[in-house]
Amino acid sequence: MTDELESKTFGLVSGEVFELDEATKLINHEVVHSIDHKLLPMPPHDKVGFIVGVLWVNEEIELIIKIDKKLAQVNKEEFAEHFLIVPEPS
Repeated sequence: MTDELESKTFGLVSGEVFELDEATKLINHEVVHSIDHKLLPMPPHDKVGFIVGVLWVNEEIELIIKIDKKLAQVNKEEFAEHFLIVPEPS
């Protein structure tokens, strides 16, 4: 395996995978679906989800999000595309 191939496999070039410390710092943060961005900064409780865990699957770190009584498992690219972190109140 070449260095270039190894870097792409683990996302070091693209920047589209979570690092473990980055993902764990997001645990307990509130999120909303990106389609609900107009509800920020104070979305209604039924639109808010929580980052409840981290998984390492197929050499990739993913977040577990509990939203609307369901669980979502998303990688960094999916998280950036579909979710927004709710800002903390000032």
